[in-house]
Amino acid sequence: MISWLKKIPAKPGIYTLIIDKSIPEKIQVGKLGLFFFPKGFYSYTGSAFGKSQFNLQDRIKYHLKLKRRLHWHVDYLLSSKEAKIKQIILAETKSFPECSISKNIEKLKIVKISSKGFGSSDCKSLCQAHLHFFKEYDYKRVTQEITKIYFKNGLKPMLIQQ
Repeated sequence: MISWLKKIPAKPGIYTLIIDKSIPEKIQVGKLGLFFFPKGFYSYTGSAFGKSQFNLQDRIKYHLKLKRRLHWHVDYLLSSKEAKIKQIILAETKSFPECSISKNIEKLKIVKISSKGFGSSDCKSLCQAHLHFFKEYDYKRVTQEITKIYFKNGLKPMLIQQ
């Protein structure tokens, strides 16, 4: 196991993957459809509640696998050789702030929804998506904005850089 991965708690919580998509590409996302992903940074917000693959450590480990079963929408994006997880922001929590985090990211002026329904097909809060495209190719700003949103939601974010 990668040593920094041991620092991720094997507890319930929420996470946001910051994904660097190095070239534009069309990707078939399961039954959701064919989507065009421009070059740039994306954030994908998910949650991990329960045991095994449902805790933060195991869920992050799953997302970092080079080969994975295509199950969640984000698996299709991450299966592209041109998509790399650059940063992970996570927080332990027993509440379910996934949609609140996602909706607050969506409100940022530098964000665009490029793939409606992506990661939110089972969403009870009617989120447009849990994947967000950042119009500015500025990694530090993306990280800062999402970290602020975690704090705003009463969470204590932990940042893991690849």
